[in-house]
Amino acid sequence: MTKEDRLKSLEKWWKLSESANRGWLTQAKEDLDFYIGGERQWDAKSLQLLKAQNRPALTYNMLFSLANIVSGYQRQNRQDIMVYNRKGGTKRIADVLSEIIKHIHDGCFGDWETSMAFVLGIITGKGWLGLNIDYDDEVTTGDIRIESLSPFRIYPDPFFERYDMSDAQFIFKIAWLPKARMDLAFPDKKEEFEGMTVNENDREPLPFSEGDKYTDQPAQAAGLDEIDKWRYRVKECWWKDFKEQKFLVGVESGVVRQVDFPQEKIKQILAQYSTMRLVKRVRPILNLTTYVGNVEIQHLEDPLSGVQQFPIVPFFSYWLENNHWGILTQLKDPQREVNKRVSQMLHHLNQSANSGWIADDNALSDFTILEDFGSKPGIVIKKKPGSHLERIEPTTISDGHMKLVDTGKGAIREISGVNPDLAGLPEDKGVSGYLMELRRNQGLVSIESIYDNFRLTKMVLGTRLVDMIQKTDVYTKEEILSLVIDGEVKEIPVNLQEKTGAVDSIKNDLSIGKYKVTVAESKTSSTSRLRDFNMLVEAMRVGLPVPPDVLLKASDIPYRDEILASMQQPPVGGLPPGAPPPGKQPLPAGA
Repeated sequence: MTKEDRLKSLEKWWKLSESANRGWLTQAKEDLDFYIGGERQWDAKSLQLLKAQNRPALTYNMLFSLANIVSGYQRQNRQDIMVYNRKGGTKRIADVLSEIIKHIHDGCFGDWETSMAFVLGIITGKGWLGLNIDYDDEVTTGDIRIESLSPFRIYPDPFFERYDMSDAQFIFKIAWLPKARMDLAFPDKKEEFEGMTVNENDREPLPFSEGDKYTDQPAQAAGLDEIDKWRYRVKECWWKDFKEQKFLVGVESGVVRQVDFPQEKIKQILAQYSTMRLVKRVRPILNLTTYVGNVEIQHLEDPLSGVQQFPIVPFFSYWLENNHWGILTQLKDPQREVNKRVSQMLHHLNQSANSGWIADDNALSDFTILEDFGSKPGIVIKKKPGSHLERIEPTTISDGHMKLVDTGKGAIREISGVNPDLAGLPEDKGVSGYLMELRRNQGLVSIESIYDNFRLTKMVLGTRLVDMIQKTDVYTKEEILSLVIDGEVKEIPVNLQEKTGAVDSIKNDLSIGKYKVTVAESKTSSTSRLRDFNMLVEAMRVGLPVPPDVLLKASDIPYRDEILASMQQPPVGGLPPGAPPPGKQPLPAGA
């Protein structure tokens, strides 16, 4: 495929994705506005009208705390990605993979990144986690990084049907860059940028201006006076091509090796090894193309050395038949109702606080005093004898206004399922703790699908991390070994040999990720050692006989080595009191 044909195909995909994404994009921006609150919860026309009439436009943002409760529960119950062996796998390989994933997670603030994807997901309906290889600190092999991606910069294939997007053909990630940044990032393309052609919707003036209407009218960006006035949409597209691949499979061992040998050499191998067979499969090949306008910045075939799935993992808080929405989407109308009724109540009070006076024509000698100071607290007004002067009592706020406000607040609770007990604000003061716990659990049940989807997201993330660990050169054998032995080689000489074998298997056996490991979750801990220690403590609580020295070895308590050494030495002073001499049996009781 030529570069021109490739860019034409990518632009067709882009227009398809951009068009399909418009409806969600409008909804998601409004959902985010309602989370942020303030004047963003009012539409522009209503706000302009109220300001013209000098009327208040209040915002009682009930959705901010609601979303924070759902997000806070996830943050307080974070979970680690764990790898378990299955279908012929070994626990040692699974343990090593768990250690490496924990290391990746800790090295890039993974907890924070995943929580950011979660909160964006519950607000807009879509959150995204990206995996990339960063060369800033490690210039040779790089580091695997997990990062939260803005949902407004991801444009997926609109026809995917699986949650993990394994059936999608492409996914776009965009960035808006001025030409100066593009020149620094891609210096070898500097001359091509000078004369590039872009569509109108793929550029916007500096500073940012609104407008996202798609047009196909080309705009010539040539000339330094013109090109530096804009920033441009740089598109990074991960897409799949399909090719036939050959695999040698060990019939007895089940080991799979992808080969690219000539047919004659494959025949020789099969003739020499009767336990091997050849399998041909049409499989996806991952491609990465980055371009802006009509300039292709880079194109890489198989950039992740055999990884077949996109390094972008979705989180959908609510997802049904390819419809996506967040927890706030259904709550905007009740929130609008609360804002309008509270604003009307304040306007009513402002209008009726100084309601005026009823007076006879001859009640006062100078009515300007009443006009200027009639609303002043504590004013004394002298009227003529026999005349009538009376303050007009303001109309009280109707109960209907208050009921409408309460109705809006109640609708927010009922629709979201986040009840006051879940928020820590029980309505009944005298209710028992047990009943409060039942109500809290019921509130969690109503939003359990959100956490269930996020668990699936983390499992997909773990699976793709395993794939990248196996197939890329980011982690060398030596790095993995130094990671898993935790700097304590002299304490575990037996386990060291097992772990070394596990490292060899990970780097060499391409079948592990698909056939030998699965991804589950465990309660989060600061380190893998602490996680193991907590598991041992739980085992002791249910009655398993865990030796004290084993528990100590798994801990990080101060002076651990000294305590272990003292446990292995005999007591000071020889035999403990009352112990029989060596070779003597203790006397029976009563002898």
